Amino acid sequence: MLDNDRGRIKADEREALRWFATGDPDARFWISWLEEQGFCEYKLCLRRRGAVAPDSDSVRVGIIAHETIKREHDALAGAEMTVEDAVVQAIGLGESSTFAEYPVMGGCLSGIVDGLVLGRNSAGLDTAWVVDNKTRPRTIGMGPHYSQQRQALGYAIAWAKMYPVYFESGSIVAVVRDKMFLPRHDLRGGWMWEAVLTNDHIRDVLETVDWVRLILTDPSQARDTQSKGKCSGCEYGHRVGTGDCDRDKSLA
Repeated sequence: MLDNDRGRIKADEREALRWFATGDPDARFWISWLEEQGFCEYKLCLRRRGAVAPDSDSVRVGIIAHETIKREHDALAGAEMTVEDAVVQAIGLGESSTFAEYPVMGGCLSGIVDGLVLGRNSAGLDTAWVVDNKTRPRTIGMGPHYSQQRQALGYAIAWAKMYPVYFESGSIVAVVRDKMFLPRHDLRGGWMWEAVLTNDHIRDVLETVDWVRLILTDPSQARDTQSKGKCSGCEYGHRVGTGDCDRDKSLA
């Protein structure tokens, strides 16, 4: 992806944050903000104000990987069925289908799912596995961070709003996976975490969405990250509590 493309995306995000803060019912909440909120709420406030930071190495690697997957997916898309057709086949006939880089939009939630698997689970329920790819934590045996789980749940909620039949009479599973999801193949292994979507998940995530709108309009309400060690990797190059982070200055 060219630098000017990344600049455009960052500008689009900045405008999306400003629009969402207005409370406009048509404003979109980017599902990726759920992970940001769980990592450092104040980053979202900085971005809304126009702060710009360079992409980290991990972000750049992820961008290249996603572009590769998107190209492979687009090459197959013309010869394969649409997601809408796959839903009909899956619910009616129990046939399995897989997709990559699929946009979801439900309620105010909006994003692009890394992987989507439609089929039936071991109990025979029509099931959608909504997959988000994340790098496995360095600590051996450690699962994905809570913030990453919530992002996967956000995608699952958007899918539930698009196709409520899966939530009402089937099953929706939020998945965090540490293997890149290739289009229509490579479904084996690499799942770090999964959870069947529940009403409690939906309520928790939507309350967080409301909370994000609040802190965007009043950054003084943004809470400190739970681990100050996270600040050392901040792309803005600051540490909360040391006097050189904008958060300290804004709350002085």
